[in-house]
Amino acid sequence: MASTSTLLMKTIFLVLIFVSFAISPATSTAPDDCASESANPCVNKAKALPLKIIAIATILVASMIGVGAPLFSRSVPFLQPDGNIFTNVKCFASGIILGTGFMHVLPDSFEMLSSKCLGDNPRHKFPFSGSLAMLACLVTLVIDSIGDSVNDSPS
Repeated sequence: MASTSTLLMKTIFLVLIFVSFAISPATSTAPDDCASESANPCVNKAKALPLKIIAIATILVASMIGVGAPLFSRSVPFLQPDGNIFTNVKCFASGIILGTGFMHVLPDSFEMLSSKCLGDNPRHKFPFSGSLAMLACLVTLVIDSIGDSVNDSPS
């Protein structure tokens, strides 16, 4: 019975994802003059696609190595996941990832969310890019704090 309900839930989830991707282009409310491709000559989606696929594969492999590293490093005393060196490396890596995101993604999001193709209300009256970035940082901090408190609490 449990396997049937989980299979049903997975099927419903996949159908909802498919429907959301199928419907979203049809519900676009952009003005007609905004339907054309970007006027920026530096944007070439055809040339960027292979690089994006390579980036996705690289991120997937690096993530698998990062997830598997604590499992294999338990046998090496220098690299144990409970040590200070491992914690400092994790903090440094997360800082690099957040810094890279802010330096590369945030300026583009400011530009795209202030586009003339979007409606005036409420996008041009409030800086959504910065507030969403700060909200994401706060949610990440809360999740990290909860995870640390659960991990450090005596069982």
